[in-house]
Amino acid sequence: MTRILCAGLAITLMATAAEARVTRIEISRQEPFAAGQTFGTVGAYEKLVGRFYGELDPAHALNAGIVDIDKAPRNARGRVEYSADFYILKPADMTRGNGALFYDVNNRGNKRALLQFNSAAFTNDPATPEHAGTGFLMRQGFTVVWSGWIPGLPAADNLLRIEVPNAAGLTETVWDEFLFNNKTTTQARLTFKATSTDAGQARLLVRERNADEPAVVPAGQWEFVDARTIRLLPAGTPFRIGAIYQLTYQAADPPVAGIGFAATRDLISFLRHDGADARGTPNPLASAGRLSVARALAHGTSQSGRYLRDFVYRGFNEDESNRIVFDGMNAHVGTGRMFLNHRFAQPNRMTHIAHGFMFYPDVSFPFAYETQTDPFTGKSDGILARCTARGNCPKVIHTVTATEYWQSGQSLITTDAASRRDGTPPDNVRIYHLAGTHHIGAGATMPKGVCRRPQAAIPASPTKRWSRWPLRPPRSPVSRRRKHRPRARGSITVRTSTRASFARCRFFLRTRSACWCRRSMPTATRSPASACRISRSRPRPPPGGRCAARIPAAPASCAISTARSSRSPRPRPSARPMGTGAPRWKSAIATARTTPPRCVTRPRRSNAKDIF
Repeated sequence: MTRILCAGLAITLMATAAEARVTRIEISRQEPFAAGQTFGTVGAYEKLVGRFYGELDPAHALNAGIVDIDKAPRNARGRVEYSADFYILKPADMTRGNGALFYDVNNRGNKRALLQFNSAAFTNDPATPEHAGTGFLMRQGFTVVWSGWIPGLPAADNLLRIEVPNAAGLTETVWDEFLFNNKTTTQARLTFKATSTDAGQARLLVRERNADEPAVVPAGQWEFVDARTIRLLPAGTPFRIGAIYQLTYQAADPPVAGIGFAATRDLISFLRHDGADARGTPNPLASAGRLSVARALAHGTSQSGRYLRDFVYRGFNEDESNRIVFDGMNAHVGTGRMFLNHRFAQPNRMTHIAHGFMFYPDVSFPFAYETQTDPFTGKSDGILARCTARGNCPKVIHTVTATEYWQSGQSLITTDAASRRDGTPPDNVRIYHLAGTHHIGAGATMPKGVCRRPQAAIPASPTKRWSRWPLRPPRSPVSRRRKHRPRARGSITVRTSTRASFARCRFFLRTRSACWCRRSMPTATRSPASACRISRSRPRPPPGGRCAARIPAAPASCAISTARSSRSPRPRPSARPMGTGAPRWKSAIATARTTPPRCVTRPRRSNAKDIF
């Protein structure tokens, strides 16, 4: 019997040693957060800053898909090593938290969760009450975690970094792309170190627009400053504003960048399931020797939202003990995937947005969460195809703005790959369009004078407090409404309900409100004629629809059609000034502009308390 027990123990230890895992965790700073401020019943929070070390078995099925991991150097155990920064905000008393780990995927090394969920001042080293903002995440009891995943970031401004090995002995032709939004930039930084600084062994192209034929910049008109920098000649010549420059050159020894996915997987798995690291250092989220994390949620914005989509697509939501990593995730304004698990990866590149950044592999099939067929290759695939087969998919809330429709191919997430019919999102996916909001935030993103229209200042923060859904999913998802998938009548441009929905949001923007705010509009001030005029200038919202203002329905005599095929002229609004003699519908709008929001509403036909 003793022999059997010993043999079983040896097998267990061997299995543990064979797993990729966090081998060491080092805490360099542990201090009170927000000057010891308390957050409701959860109490005070503390901040932990440090670094974790891990190793990967290249032969393991869940690691074998990491590009070039087989070419990385190994330690004495045959493992590939890496290390990364981590940053944690947790309740001082973990027993008073809500048992949920909230992982915010850093965006180019920056921490954005407190800015986006707590409406806090932006910083990469949150410490003061100002950095806690509204305290929303803290009052809910979340443990907030960040970690590094992008190789090559500078050691500055508290950016989250990761160190990964290089695949030695590989040399390939790579290309960098540069766009400049000013007339003063005179040097461009390369992603990789060029193997030669001879301009004759590289080529610089320039074009004004994507569709233009590129022109070769003669070798005598530019040069390498060093192996990582180029400039135009004569020295001091600025690059052309708005032009698309592309440099092809030889680079060697690429980083094994796909380890950035595995590092996130193994850190979250360690914080959820392990009591201590291989050296006996306790799990910082354990309380009195007991694990405190019952579930893990992830959030990512833009680049980091695309990271989450690719993380799930490539099978990293499963640790090497076949346990789920994230129970739920919010991919916010991220519609493509990542240029990360590739040789000579460039994860910090912008996705293809109609001007520049062409031909990078982060915008490629599959796009939708469900399995579809690529009409060009015949390949069948989906973002959730692998996790569906293995039973470890998270619940996904996918949120976008109009920017993603205009510039980032969002429509391919809600239609088939040929954009000919509606898609069918899986039951564990919810897709929300946050009309009137910005891609990143309400602040200006372009220099003054670039955009013709002034920017709206509607925050998306109130719509993103979705944390309870992984436990109790909404009974009737908004993403199943017909208005969200406008292909049913043969053309995206003719869906009356969709056009009415966008028009309704435009109306609310004019009254300085948002789609989740409803204002009282006195019906007594409206006449049938004014209703006709409003309907003609803006299609009225469907009765009972979300964000429905109290506007009387237009009479049948208006005969308004919102389909593109309608060519009926629209009467111009009266130019009379506000005040005496002004149309009553203008007076009503003026009243609405000065009336504070009456309430905050959640999406209709859903169990709001389960989402927010």
